[in-house]
Amino acid sequence: MCPGYYEIKIDGTRLKKECSLKNKSTTRFTINQSGIASVVPDIVQAEQVVWRNMQTESFTTGVGKFSDGGANVVFIPSKYNRNGLVMIKSGYTNHDQAAITSQRIQNRNGFTKFQVVLNFFANGAMSADGKFCVEYKVNGATSWTRAKCWKRDREFEAGVWVDNASIDISPESALVNNIMFRIHGRSLSNMDRFFFDSITLRGRKD
Repeated sequence: MCPGYYEIKIDGTRLKKECSLKNKSTTRFTINQSGIASVVPDIVQAEQVVWRNMQTESFTTGVGKFSDGGANVVFIPSKYNRNGLVMIKSGYTNHDQAAITSQRIQNRNGFTKFQVVLNFFANGAMSADGKFCVEYKVNGATSWTRAKCWKRDREFEAGVWVDNASIDISPESALVNNIMFRIHGRSLSNMDRFFFDSITLRGRKD
C-alpha cells in the first residue's frame, strides 16, 4: 500500500494519480477549467486497534481454566437458552467465595494493555444494588486492583443477556510478565445471581 500519493482532478474527473514512497503525507487538490487549483483537506485515517486473544473460556463442562472460590460458584450445563454457564452468587457475606479466578497468564507477547470481554446474564430477581466486578493483579502482586463494576440499571438490565461487555486494563507496571483476573460478585442480596457463558482475555501493545 502506498504511504503517500497525490491526484489531479478537473471538475471532479481524475486525470492523474501518483504514488511517492518517500512522502508519507497525502495531499489532494483539484483544478477547475479556469486553471484555479484548490487543496482538498487531508484525510486522516485512525489507526486500527488490534487485540490478540490470550485466553478464552466457554465453560463447556465446568469452570475450565478458572478456579472457583467455593460454595457461591456453581457450574450449570444449560440455562436461559445457552449451554455451559458459571453462576456467581452474592459476594458480601462470603466475599471471596463468590468469584472465579483465572490462572496466572504469561504475557509472552509483551502486551502493555489488556481487555476482559464477557457475556453475562443477571437473574430477574436481582436486587437494586446487584453488581459484579472485574479485578486483576500483575507480576504476582498480593492485592487485587478493581478495573470496573457492572451495576444493575446502570450498566445492565436484569433478565437480559449482555454480550461482549468489555473493560480495558492498563497496569501501572511498565513491564507485565504475567496477569491474573477474576470476576467477583459484589451484591448484598443472597438472591442475586450472575451467569457467564464466555470470558476472554485479550492483549495489545501501545
